[in-house]
Amino acid sequence: MKNAATPKGDNISLDTVDCTPKHPPIKNERSLELALIKGALGFTQPEAFAIYGESCLHSTISTLQNDHGILFNRRPDRSTIKHYRQKPFYRYWLADCHQSEKALTLLNHYRRKRGAISSNDSFPKTKSA
Repeated sequence: MKNAATPKGDNISLDTVDCTPKHPPIKNERSLELALIKGALGFTQPEAFAIYGESCLHSTISTLQNDHGILFNRRPDRSTIKHYRQKPFYRYWLADCHQSEKALTLLNHYRRKRGAISSNDSFPKTKSA
């Protein structure tokens, strides 16, 4: 019995492009994406929890500000109060257009790092302060 020969020619391609991400997005990536999508409207912790399970948004925002230099505006959102003596959740949004550009750059860095396709600049623009 003869061994089968290895095929030669144009029918073999080793340089296939696989666009499947190697890992799911990390929390910072999901937060940046949500901030860019929501724009000047911003988002609160309950909204982030409903979308991607964020339970500690203030820590994620702090990390993005302190470690990556992306500035967020914040204010208490009184509409999130559901019962007596409850503290309001804070609403967060990117401070200005320059911060949106920095956020998009970091978001694309996270995506490339895990093998996902980079995002285009189709997010709503944040108004300058």
